[in-house]
Amino acid sequence: AVRLHRQSYDLYVVTLGKGKPLTGWCMEHLAGACRRLDTQASRQEAKNLMIGALRVECTKDIIKLSAMDRLLASVLELHRDADDPQGLAGCQDAINAGLENLHRRHVDEVEAASYAALLRRVAQVLLVHDA
Repeated sequence: AVRLHRQSYDLYVVTLGKGKPLTGWCMEHLAGACRRLDTQASRQEAKNLMIGALRVECTKDIIKLSAMDRLLASVLELHRDADDPQGLAGCQDAINAGLENLHRRHVDEVEAASYAALLRRVAQVLLVHDA
């Protein structure tokens, strides 16, 4: 399954580029497949792919709160499982870009409850990183 996911990812990158939403979606799914292999190398690849997927989500024109929250939860879980809290520093720029994007579009006002839930998730990531 990982081989097929990787082939799909490579095709997305060649066809669309690394920063496109469909490529980010593919990164998320490849990360899930890598995670199931449960080797040191596959866990590291899964972490990198998931941070990449988060970066794509946070830098696209219209961020989905639920997608950003889901990806942050996955990044957090992967780093907890690997006992790698310092690796969470790799998602800081993506988080900042995502929050800035949401604030610029006034999502913090229009969807206040969902935005607050996202901030809670961001706080969890920061707390684990600083532990």
